Order: sequence, then C-alpha cells, then structure tokens
Amino acid sequence: MQGRASLQPPVADYPATILEHWERLEPWRDLGPLWRRWLKVYALRVEIRIDVERMVVWPDLSCRGAPEVLGVPLPLEQPAPQAAPAKGVAPRVRHKRAARRAARLPNALLGWIGADGYPLAIPVAIGAADERGIALEAPPGTVPHGGRRAGLTAHWFSQGVVGQRQMIFTGWMGGRRTDGEVSYSPHTLAAYRMPTSRFVYRLAVGLFTRMRYRESRRLAA
Repeated sequence: MQGRASLQPPVADYPATILEHWERLEPWRDLGPLWRRWLKVYALRVEIRIDVERMVVWPDLSCRGAPEVLGVPLPLEQPAPQAAPAKGVAPRVRHKRAARRAARLPNALLGWIGADGYPLAIPVAIGAADERGIALEAPPGTVPHGGRRAGLTAHWFSQGVVGQRQMIFTGWMGGRRTDGEVSYSPHTLAAYRMPTSRFVYRLAVGLFTRMRYRESRRLAA
C-alpha cells in the first residue's frame, strides 16, 4: 500500500478509542490503575492516516509472479542509481556475525525508495556474507539495478507481539549477484530481544516510552 501520510493530533489513552481492534492483540479494558499510570505515555499516540493512491498485490506472500496494481499505475522506469555515501559502501558493522543471527529469524524485509518516491518493501532470504556484504535472495525482477540506500529488518513477533526479536539495519544495496540475489552492505544495526512475558513487556514499553518522551520534550524546549 502506497500513499500520502498525515499525522493527527496526539490522543491520550488511544487504545480506548479503538478498543475492539486493540484488544485483538493486547488486553486493555481491564488494566488496573497502577498499570494504567505506568503505561500512560505508552498509550499517548499520534495516529497516522494514509491517503491511499496505490495497492500492489502479489499472488502470494513471497511476492513472486506478476502483481496486480490497484490505483495509480507503477512507474515504467526503474529508480536511478544513487550516489555512493561519502564514507564508502563497505560494511561498517560485524556483518558476517549479524548475517548468521538474522538468518535464524523467520521473516526479513528489504526496503528502498522507488522511482516515484514511494517506498517499496519485499521479503528476502538472508544468505551468507563475504567481504562485499550479505547475500539476500529476493523474488526475481523485484530489485532494481544499481546501488542505493536501503533498509533491512529481520524479526520474529509472538502472537500479540509480547515476545519479540528484531534486527534493524540501514545500509547500501549493491548490484545484483544473480537475477534473484543482491548484495547488502549494512552500515548501522539496532537489535533487541523481548521474552514472551506480558509483565516484562509492560515494564519495558512503559520505561522506553517514558524515556523517549522526556528526550523529545527536552529537544523541543
């Protein structure tokens, strides 16, 4: 799905405004007063609304085969290659170790900016790493030619997203190794792990959102 996003005003206790949908993933209605106080900042949300202009639908979740495009047609031209970063395109993190860890996670997505400025994301399989970067197996015909900045995430979420494991990379997507394989050179890596415990999850998200909220207020002052 692609379109124009807009931010709405902050809403206190946002889960309560969409309770039926929220409780499909997280119990909220019966939270006690202590948890509500601890999660007050966590529940303060900014809604993102998207004016949808295009939907790209593949025959299956592996994004193989010819997609059906609903709405504005996809651009005919491929996105132009981008200029290489000033610090070069070589990996800047321990990418061989990171590739082994990421390959153990069940889902991986590679994303970049398309020719018309809209983001594109496709599922990939994470392969071996060498001096050029990490080999990613992508659906044939989906990855554009030429180098460009791209993001990569490998993750596992339990039901209700209580248990989580995620690795988030930024870096450089290089030329194709084969038609269905591309080289990815990671430049940054952020990773975390959360056990499948509702108690730990609430403690962690309450603490994290409070810290980031205070930081944002300090930067805005």
